[in-house]
Amino acid sequence: MTLLFKGEVLHHDSMGNTGNLKAGDVQWMTAGKGIVHSEGVPPAFLEKGGEMELIQLWVNLPRSAKQHEPRYQDLRAENFPLVKAGDASLKLIAGSYDDKTSPAQLLTPVLILHGRLDKDGKSIITIPNEYNSTVYTLKGLLSTDGYEVHERHLIWFKEDGSTIELEAKEDSEFIVLAGLPIQEPVASYGPFVMNSKTELIEALEEYREGKMGVLEG
Repeated sequence: MTLLFKGEVLHHDSMGNTGNLKAGDVQWMTAGKGIVHSEGVPPAFLEKGGEMELIQLWVNLPRSAKQHEPRYQDLRAENFPLVKAGDASLKLIAGSYDDKTSPAQLLTPVLILHGRLDKDGKSIITIPNEYNSTVYTLKGLLSTDGYEVHERHLIWFKEDGSTIELEAKEDSEFIVLAGLPIQEPVASYGPFVMNSKTELIEALEEYREGKMGVLEG
């Protein structure tokens, strides 16, 4: 999953999907049983130059979805619902919040919010009880539970409540990342993420045999 804040990203994959993301857009590629892809900067943007800022995350799939059909979601900025939590303005990237649902199709239960909070503003954000949750400060300075979360720092919350309380010490921008723990073993090798070493070997062999497709061009 790629959250693009500045610049442009060009996507191409072995299923024939292409995508040109601009600031505010989100790319969600589900590898499932296997896909080959490339990501880079569009030639036009590379020619003119500019600033790039993005966050790219891997969201693990449960064992039951490891062999799901691959898919690519090109999600445009204007299609994400906006919600309020106290003084905070929140863009709903994934999951459901305040009776609204993101257009992102999920195989793993997660809640992802891109928030803004002006200086001295306060917000209480509700998180499902069983979810793990973190907050990453993109810009500014946040305070929560007596801790300060400086720019480009992340704080991990204990699993003992259903809300996150934030206060902005400066004009701030942040990401809330929360999700249901899968509670399964993780085995990884390069870009392959499975549940066991045996499954990793099988996945690598399928890739070498071309069963995950071929990236053309």
